[in-house]
Amino acid sequence: MGVSVVIVAKKGEKYVYDCIDSIKAQSTKASETIVVSQEKINVNGIKNVVSKANRSKARNIGWKKAKSKIVLFAEADSIFGKNWINNIVSEFKKGADAVIDRRAVYKPKTFIQKCGDEFFSLRYSDYKPFCAQAYKKNVLEDTKGFDEKIEYSEDTDLGTRILKKGYKINLAEKAFQFHKGEPKSLMGVMKRSITFGKEKANTYFKKYPKQAPVFDSMMIILWFLLLPLVFVTLWSLVLFFLIDLMLFTIFIAKLLRQQKHYKLKMRYLVGIATMNYFKWFFTRIGFMYGKLRGGR
Repeated sequence: MGVSVVIVAKKGEKYVYDCIDSIKAQSTKASETIVVSQEKINVNGIKNVVSKANRSKARNIGWKKAKSKIVLFAEADSIFGKNWINNIVSEFKKGADAVIDRRAVYKPKTFIQKCGDEFFSLRYSDYKPFCAQAYKKNVLEDTKGFDEKIEYSEDTDLGTRILKKGYKINLAEKAFQFHKGEPKSLMGVMKRSITFGKEKANTYFKKYPKQAPVFDSMMIILWFLLLPLVFVTLWSLVLFFLIDLMLFTIFIAKLLRQQKHYKLKMRYLVGIATMNYFKWFFTRIGFMYGKLRGGR
């Protein structure tokens, strides 16, 4: 079963050559590797298309040029386990129409990176696929591929449309993608969450308004309006502490409910809950900022 691998690389993508090397080193070789990039990529044995398009349009350019019946999308800032293609193809042989791989953090060093890696292990221990990394080409043709107005969560949007049409998405548990772009610190988590919220505010959430965090954002606005009271009385300080503690406890409880097949050590439980709290809070900050900018 032949496969085409599509890599989309933005300008200055420093890991794309490592990504290409890991695709070339696969135990099951790709029929072709297509790199759609904002600047020329000088590597033998690949097809390079230079385009200034956003990620969704670049992905569409890539799969439309693919000659194989199966198209795999490889993130330019990831390294792939040597059996990545083989394990994905196995799921297609089982009858899948699309396949999601198993993400992990590339060589985690900081505590936040280790927490991120543990969270991936927890997530995939009881996972119901809602998006994909590989597709039958006829499925992409039927759904018209990625929505070019959406650049963040474009894979979730496509996954939603695929499932709505009755197609089947499988998880390839052993098809490891080691992502180099995961945050190294809480500051990194904060920055990425703000970017996600901002960029999705007038694109993804405009298409799926019921998923927009409007109520949560209003609560955060109220939180900021009441913040000056902390400096007025001790009771106000206690109240704010209790509110934050309640929210943190909710994130802890959610993680505990997820631990059916994978148990977290206490330090990772607390670390992941803190990360998730930051993601929740700052995604909504980004969302509000994005709405104020009005898509500019």
